[in-house]
Amino acid sequence: MQIYPTLYSFYLSLTRVRGGVFSFVGLGNFRRLFASADFYDSLRRTAVYAGSTLLLSVTLGLLLAVLLNRRNRLTPLYLTLIFVPWVLSDVVSGTMWRWMFQQSYGLVQVALNPLLGGVSLFSNPAGAMAIVIAAAVWRTLAFTTLLFLAALQLIPAEVVESAALDGAGRWQTFWAITLPLLRP
Repeated sequence: MQIYPTLYSFYLSLTRVRGGVFSFVGLGNFRRLFASADFYDSLRRTAVYAGSTLLLSVTLGLLLAVLLNRRNRLTPLYLTLIFVPWVLSDVVSGTMWRWMFQQSYGLVQVALNPLLGGVSLFSNPAGAMAIVIAAAVWRTLAFTTLLFLAALQLIPAEVVESAALDGAGRWQTFWAITLPLLRP
C-alpha cells in the first residue's frame, strides 16, 4: 500500500513541526525551498552525481560485458573479481573506500599526493564528489555487467556471423548489430 505514505508525505510538506506540534503552513515550505540557493546547489550536485554514475556504470558495464562475452580460460576469474563489490555489504565497501583515501595512510591518497601537493581529496568538494561517484560505479558495475552479459548472450550468433560474412568489421558489427539488439 503506497497510498498512505504518499498522502502523509504530502501532508507533512504542508506543515511545520515545532515542539512536536504540527501547524499548517500551506505552500510556505515550497516558497522557502525554491528561494534557497542551497536547494539549487544540492539539485546541481545530485544531477552531476546521478548523470556521472549512470553514464560511467552503463558505459563500463557494457565494455566489460563485451569483453567477458568472448570466452577464454580466465573468464571465471574475471567474473569473480567483478562480482566481489556486489556481494560486499555497504558498510564494508564504505569503510574500504574511506581507508583508501585517508590522508596519511590511504593507498590511493598516498599515491596521488605528489600530483595533488599533499592535499586530501576528501577536503576538496570536487575530489569528494569524484570519490563518491567512483565508489557508486564500483558498487553497481557488477549488476550492470551482468545485465549486459545476459543480453549479449541472447543475440543470435547467426546474425553476427552473417554480418562478418558480409564484410562487417568488429566495430561495424557492434554499432549495426549488437547495440540495436541490446536496446530492448
